Amino acid sequence: MGCAMKKYLTSAIQLVFTLALLRVALAMFNCLLPELIIIGGIISAILLVRAYRKSKKDWW
Repeated sequence: MGCAMKKYLTSAIQLVFTLALLRVALAMFNCLLPELIIIGGIISAILLVRAYRKSKKDWW
């Protein structure tokens, strides 16, 4: 009985730990998401401007 209880307790602790880890990862992702969108937007804007200038140079 004691062995089965210990095994159950260990799996329960692992489950709680995994859930806590997922929760932290989700919170970090939610915090980083706006920054990632901003950074991605800036990078894509720079690339678009560079591509636009290059195409304009080819046109004129």
